[in-house]
Amino acid sequence: MTDAQAPAAARPAGLRRAAGVGFVLLLGMCWGFNWPSMKLVLADFDPMFFRGTSGVVAAVAMMATVWLAGTQLHVPRAEIRPLVGVSLLNVFAFSLLVVLALRFYQASAGVIIAYTMPIWASLIGGLVLRERLGWRPLLALALGVSGLALLLLPRVLADGGLPAGSLFVLGAALFWAVGIVWQKRTRWTIPVTVLTAWQLTIGNLPFLPLAIWAATESGLPELHWPSALAWCYATFIGTIGGHYFFYRIVAVYPVSIASIASLAVPVFGVTGSAVLLGDRITFAVAAALALVLTAVSLVLFERR
Repeated sequence: MTDAQAPAAARPAGLRRAAGVGFVLLLGMCWGFNWPSMKLVLADFDPMFFRGTSGVVAAVAMMATVWLAGTQLHVPRAEIRPLVGVSLLNVFAFSLLVVLALRFYQASAGVIIAYTMPIWASLIGGLVLRERLGWRPLLALALGVSGLALLLLPRVLADGGLPAGSLFVLGAALFWAVGIVWQKRTRWTIPVTVLTAWQLTIGNLPFLPLAIWAATESGLPELHWPSALAWCYATFIGTIGGHYFFYRIVAVYPVSIASIASLAVPVFGVTGSAVLLGDRITFAVAAALALVLTAVSLVLFERR
């Protein structure tokens, strides 16, 4: 990251701050609108075929970008084990559960549940590091659970149990949280661009045989232009573009602005789902979004 940070540090503080805010908005749009895009893709694509094709193309493109930039892709032996572990948690497990959930669950509710991740990461990190949990994580947990209850209680009362889609997304958030804690505990010597390129590659490779199996069993999908455009968005903007802007945020404003970026994603995700998919922004959805954003703010902006 040294090469990326040097030019940013030379800019005036006001310009760097404005650039950071701009990158946050772009990241929020890239990752937020990715949720309704994935929902559109899954109207025509088998989940495994979608993740296998989109994930592998994104990984190859990311690897090629890093290599063409002249960055060494070598990973020290001591970092290989944690790299494989966080890749399987942050990319494979998260993506697998999300695409399974979106087959029969609203994208607007899914993105809210998924971005409870910082709450679980804060709690898991406190337990793993044996830190005393203060009032912020506990209040965040209460607010986050309240937001989840607003989303899930009506379905529980109507169906007599939790919808499978919500359990998949909640599981994805928990796997992501464990992966983030593991990633933060590891002393990395490789640049963040190389770390993410390898995570995308390792985490998406298991989808390749699953995609081949899906194509063998069900045949190739019949493409319609909404799902084809959504596939392109999810691959090149949602994955590659989102990670690019994340790098830029870390380079320009490593801590504060990068944290705010997590708050922007569910806002764009809910809005995009309403516009592109016709998801209704009910009082429960709006209130749950407000509660989860407040909870995530508490754990992201806590002074360590």
